[in-house]
Amino acid sequence: MTEFKKRTDITLLVISLITIIASAVIIAMSDKLLYFIQDVLQDKVFHRTFNLEKWADTINSLLAFPIFIVIFLDTVFFVKFSKLSKAVLLGTFFAVTAFFITWCNFAGDTFFTNSDLASEILLAKECFLNKTFWPLTWHYSTEFRLLNTQIITAPLFFITKNLHSIKAISGILVSLLLPLSLWFILGQLKIKSVWTKLVSCLLIFCPWSMLSWDFIQYGNYYVPHVAMSFFYTGLFFSIVFNDLSSKKKKTFTVIFAVLSLICGMSSIRYILQFQFPLALVTLSLAVNVMVKTNSKFSIKKFFFENKAVFYSCLGLALGLLGYIFNVLVLSSLYSFSNYNTLKFNEFNEITVMHWLFDILSALGYKNSVSVLTPSGAINVFVYVIIVFFILNTVDFLKAKTASQSKYIFVLYSITMFVFNAFVFINTDYYARYLLILLLCIFPCMAIFAEEHSLSIIKRSVLSVSAVCVLLTSSFVCYSTVLSHNENTDKAAVTQFLDKQGYTLGYGTFWNANVFTQLTDGKIEMCNIRYEDDPWLTTSRYYAPDYKAGQKTFIILSQKEIDSDPKLNSIQIGTKVYSDKYYTVYEYQDKALVRKELHSPVFEDFIDAKTIK
Repeated sequence: MTEFKKRTDITLLVISLITIIASAVIIAMSDKLLYFIQDVLQDKVFHRTFNLEKWADTINSLLAFPIFIVIFLDTVFFVKFSKLSKAVLLGTFFAVTAFFITWCNFAGDTFFTNSDLASEILLAKECFLNKTFWPLTWHYSTEFRLLNTQIITAPLFFITKNLHSIKAISGILVSLLLPLSLWFILGQLKIKSVWTKLVSCLLIFCPWSMLSWDFIQYGNYYVPHVAMSFFYTGLFFSIVFNDLSSKKKKTFTVIFAVLSLICGMSSIRYILQFQFPLALVTLSLAVNVMVKTNSKFSIKKFFFENKAVFYSCLGLALGLLGYIFNVLVLSSLYSFSNYNTLKFNEFNEITVMHWLFDILSALGYKNSVSVLTPSGAINVFVYVIIVFFILNTVDFLKAKTASQSKYIFVLYSITMFVFNAFVFINTDYYARYLLILLLCIFPCMAIFAEEHSLSIIKRSVLSVSAVCVLLTSSFVCYSTVLSHNENTDKAAVTQFLDKQGYTLGYGTFWNANVFTQLTDGKIEMCNIRYEDDPWLTTSRYYAPDYKAGQKTFIILSQKEIDSDPKLNSIQIGTKVYSDKYYTVYEYQDKALVRKELHSPVFEDFIDAKTIK
């Protein structure tokens, strides 16, 4: 396709840049604009109370209308721009995305945090205090954090001790692992077009839904999982299919082996997520070839001469060896749970419709938004993405014209998604787990974009839809983050606790770490069910002499009190604060708190991990 004439190219580029910058300014001011619009509609238009909460998503979507138009037009005509204009456009979107991820982390740090997400920062602080990335004093959750966010976050404590600043800075730094790891695997898969690689890296960098924001760009929780899977599979494809020098091959093989061990030593999650599916695909293909050619089975030929089988099985074997080390050695040194006692759910507990809706939501779909808004268009495009991704996948697998590495990667992605979705749905299901699986669509779409045996219409529809949805959704996401606060119920009690000069407090899991972050570490919070269920906390809080003799408190949410009326009968503590959300009981010494927690009042109290 011929490029725009120079004058047209420059004109459209300037218009695009002006619109992008203007839209960025509008989104950055969305919190003020949202309430201004509410006042106008309430006082000038309807002359009655306007329910902002009901219409916030629609209004935020309308604020993204200009950027939606420019993204759509620039995507459709991207191939007609000059190389310089393409570079400027993509560079601008990268810069805007990086700015908003950082800005939203700073401005919205206290808006979206909870005890689960706050634990990432507190673990990093524990690493800094103990001068190790793997402190023995920390109680982990479902995996041993061997190679995780604390590697990047802990060193930031040398620069500042402010938890809010560290959370904001680490948010952007950890998020950068996604485009970096994606760039690596795209290179190993021999994706030729630099524009395809850059666009893919831009899209994976964006928070294309609030679920993505909570657990990737802000929470960072699943970034290491995805980055490790990309580096692992990228190393595999490079070693097996690429023409490497002897030295580089040895280096990549050593890194691959070490990474395989680290995956298993961290958790069985990594084995299930990508090590087992990759081995399953290569073994299945090898068996298929053997059956079709009517060859006799030979261990040497099957496992050692077939490099794909050898290295995928080597990675899986080392992962399993690492997991054995995790169970037998690391679990005796560190405190974390494993999946050895995992059980199946009740049949059909998670329905197909539930699962499908979670996939749609993870990609940016929103309920109850007006049809004639960018969010309404996004909802339509999400369906288009899913349909055309499936169509392109089917055509790609049927054609079998791509390189073996690309063919195996697409087959691996499907296997990984189906296998892990089955595991999640039938055992331990949370919608956020789907994020780890969905990120494989980016290298797959890059492969489809360069596969000329596929229909150009199907490829173009998928590419345009993906860019429009994911980029526009990110701007809607920024607006939502800046104009929405999920912790308004904690503002008053946080202010009260801060003024009282407390340095130690007690609460259930969801009321523990979160208040430590909200008070910038001034108040260290203990989980009141620590002795029975150590979870994302440090053991030093619970030493009898730690902050002994200082006044402390227990904080309980109204939902917790309502769930167990006996909590209204607390005898030792003095009620010093109460509102419709929280009640605070003060104690002159932590020994009194421990006595209270072992009283009949708390005897049957269920840990409120499920009560938010």
